[in-house]
Amino acid sequence: MSKLNHVSIIGYVGKKPVEFETKNGAKGVHFRVATHLTLSRGRTQTIWHNVTAYGSHGLACAKYLDKGSLCYIEGRLRHFHFIKDDVTFYSCEVISRSVEFLRSKAMPDTQTLDESEPIDVSALMPEAMQAAEASVVENIPF
Repeated sequence: MSKLNHVSIIGYVGKKPVEFETKNGAKGVHFRVATHLTLSRGRTQTIWHNVTAYGSHGLACAKYLDKGSLCYIEGRLRHFHFIKDDVTFYSCEVISRSVEFLRSKAMPDTQTLDESEPIDVSALMPEAMQAAEASVVENIPF
């Protein structure tokens, strides 16, 4: 039986992504995304997701995402724990494979766009990212 670890989230960024560098020199960003769960009787609950993005799309997140930006994230879950003052804390984060900027303050004319209108972010992406994205699309086997 195959295993699946896949997450898809559409939500709003809580605050500007924070850049970091690993011990191995890999660069990335951490940020939080809020989604909303509709409960019974019309009540809603806000759920916060910790997101980590590495590499070029992580740097693009740092550049284009800000508090209130709407984004679509695909990735996998990573569970971990740590001990602080003899208390074990458990947490979960999304390691992103891709991030799409649906509504960003850094994008031109976002205030005038209809919610259902798709946004072409390719003009905002660096040329290297556009080339990488094009090669991925060309290699799809169907």
